[in-house]
Amino acid sequence: PDFRLERDVLKELVRRWEEFGIEFHTGTKITPDDTSILSGYRFVLVATGLTKPRRLPIKGIENALSGVEAIKRLNKGESLGAGRAVIIGGGNVAVDVARLLVKQGSKVELVCVESRDEMPAIEEEVELAEKEGVKIRPSLGVKEIEKLDGRYRLVVGRVKVVGEEKRVKQVEFVGGDEVLEADLVVAALGQEREFDWEGFNTCGDLVLGPSTVASAVASGRDVARSLLGITLSPKRESDEVITFEQLNTFYFKQAVSKKAIKSVEDLTYEASRCFSCGYCNQCGNCWIFCPDVSIILKEEAPPEVDTEHCKGCGICSVECPRHVIRMKKKY
Repeated sequence: PDFRLERDVLKELVRRWEEFGIEFHTGTKITPDDTSILSGYRFVLVATGLTKPRRLPIKGIENALSGVEAIKRLNKGESLGAGRAVIIGGGNVAVDVARLLVKQGSKVELVCVESRDEMPAIEEEVELAEKEGVKIRPSLGVKEIEKLDGRYRLVVGRVKVVGEEKRVKQVEFVGGDEVLEADLVVAALGQEREFDWEGFNTCGDLVLGPSTVASAVASGRDVARSLLGITLSPKRESDEVITFEQLNTFYFKQAVSKKAIKSVEDLTYEASRCFSCGYCNQCGNCWIFCPDVSIILKEEAPPEVDTEHCKGCGICSVECPRHVIRMKKKY
């Protein structure tokens, strides 16, 4: 949706890519069995994402519109004409569809098997959906979807999650059945890969599973660099998100952001304000402060710890400006 990825930003990125000389061939379907169009290239990198909607064994599930199809139609500006809509699923696609329909004036209920605290969607997105009017119905499973005269009838019941297999929650119904009626039902139950691209270079959600735009882009960047033999040092050894509270800001000078960027100098200044969270910049704090001389510094690489001499005091972790070194309990 454009409220998560603004179209003007996306169009500007595509324009820049075209200026770089990248060629776009749209409306062209390629399968693992028919790759003749790809001949003559040094590398082939597949980044199709997960395009096949997942279907669960729910009676009448074929009567529901898939989350992916709903997003496509809504992004094209279509109105799904739903006065009352029921969205099935607790992930980001389900929440996106719910928010888009609310913005079109629909009354929306989102039904998911997870509890409110265990919904896989980004918490901030769920909170925004609730503020915008989406009614969240957690710990509720769908038994049947019936379509009659253009309207839908859903039989739902209370559930508890008893396991998970291949990213699909396994649930047990625990009673409390009720009937929901709607003008539209969207089943956003996750996506799967449409084809098996074994033997190809792949990246993005095709490899990561359901993820974010930023993670998918980073995945593509890393695979492309690997294909080209480009190595960047120092590397991050963890994908953990670093919060501001985890930084040691004592080692950073205060700098005020400019209100507007009007020159290359302004842009360079703004870039210099980046903390490089989670990345080692060879500052040497860990080595300087270590009382056991158990920090091993290597050129253009994160520091290593001599575990034979480290007593686990944690000073290196505290003095690290960018939270590269983390102390964790062993047992």
